[in-house]
Amino acid sequence: TKISQAVQVSLQDRKQRLQISTPQALCFGIGGKQTGLQILGDPNASPGSGVRQRADRELAYLVLEMFQAYKDATVCVMKDAKAAKLARKEWAKLPLTPADVRADVPTSKSRGVGFGSSGLSGAPKVVIVSRPSVQTVASLEPLSEELGTEAVIVLLNPEMKEPGEAAPGYECIYCLEENPHPDWAGGLIHYAYGEQWLLGTSNKKGEPVVHGRSPTRPTLDDIALGFERIETDTNWFSGKGAAAALRRRGVAAEPASV
Repeated sequence: TKISQAVQVSLQDRKQRLQISTPQALCFGIGGKQTGLQILGDPNASPGSGVRQRADRELAYLVLEMFQAYKDATVCVMKDAKAAKLARKEWAKLPLTPADVRADVPTSKSRGVGFGSSGLSGAPKVVIVSRPSVQTVASLEPLSEELGTEAVIVLLNPEMKEPGEAAPGYECIYCLEENPHPDWAGGLIHYAYGEQWLLGTSNKKGEPVVHGRSPTRPTLDDIALGFERIETDTNWFSGKGAAAALRRRGVAAEPASV
């Protein structure tokens, strides 16, 4: 997947504090589960909490698979105790099980044996943190400093103050963000480490349509300008216009023409 490629390339560049952001209900079919129809950037989508929680577990497991050689030295920190319990139960049926699945951040690598009921026998080599709050990210700092270059820490969908904001000290290596502008419903921005940032819209058939590229993350003004251009493009053969599932917030969608 694009995510695993981004992880691999960033590790080759000796990046060890990584951040990955995906849509809140994007599932990956872990364990053979059906994902159903998923239209990225759909402004009308309203996934339930069960789907969102499943997406968090599946993304964490997907990243665990990328570090499977270190599964016995991997700690997964889930959003809360309920999420950790569900992850332990679900992952017990799958080929890989991390050394520890917990709801709180480890305080010190020297307490490897004392991580609760952890199977960790020493300092973790990989710490995967699912949907951490700003406070959780801050609480990771002492462990991050102590581990240094001995371990990789991966933040999954951190809940920062600003959308798309990178956590301090972490490298955004993968981003797939829906509805990236507060004044627009729909649209996508995408980035994979070592590549350009892409601005696009959903497509009812096939992959999303890319409408613009940038070497850096586009600003809100850049996104708004790009969406305005997409909105005024009425060429249906370009995959834009009304087919782009994109509209200004507060403006009703136009009925489809016959």
